[in-house]
Amino acid sequence: MDQFDFYPAPKSLKKSVIFGLFYLGLGTGFWRILSTSDAGIPTGGTVVAGLFCLTGANALVRGLRGLARPTPCFSADANGFSVMGKRTRRWEELADIRIRRIRIYGLISIGTWVSLRVKKNGRGLTRRVEIPWSHLPDTPEETAAAILQAALLAGWQPRDARAARTLGTLISTTA
Repeated sequence: MDQFDFYPAPKSLKKSVIFGLFYLGLGTGFWRILSTSDAGIPTGGTVVAGLFCLTGANALVRGLRGLARPTPCFSADANGFSVMGKRTRRWEELADIRIRRIRIYGLISIGTWVSLRVKKNGRGLTRRVEIPWSHLPDTPEETAAAILQAALLAGWQPRDARAARTLGTLISTTA
């Protein structure tokens, strides 16, 4: 099996920069409007403005770092895989591949990303390693299908019913 490297799409990274600037602007505006009352006492608006600024700064830094120094969001070969530049894991540690979404009232999707469940140790405990929306090389469905294809080429097999269901879902949505 050859080396597979999936790099973030520049369009996604640019969206992250724009999103970050927009949220920094909103946070600054909220800070000016809501941060103090007439008596000069800090209000709850300070927390809201701070959250907007932190969210914007995070998106801005991630996007700019990805544009300045592109690194693979997913790298794989016959021996294992690496997600977002973290340590290389053996294929046996992969438990599941999922597409995760955040929805408002179950209707409007505001965030979609790819999540991989990996085994932490021999006892079956797992944790998630995720590729954020800003670093996806393609749509989440196409990215998950490409990761699944690389895993199957390396001989990975789903270990439980949940992983098999996800495998079936990914195959049916990309076929």
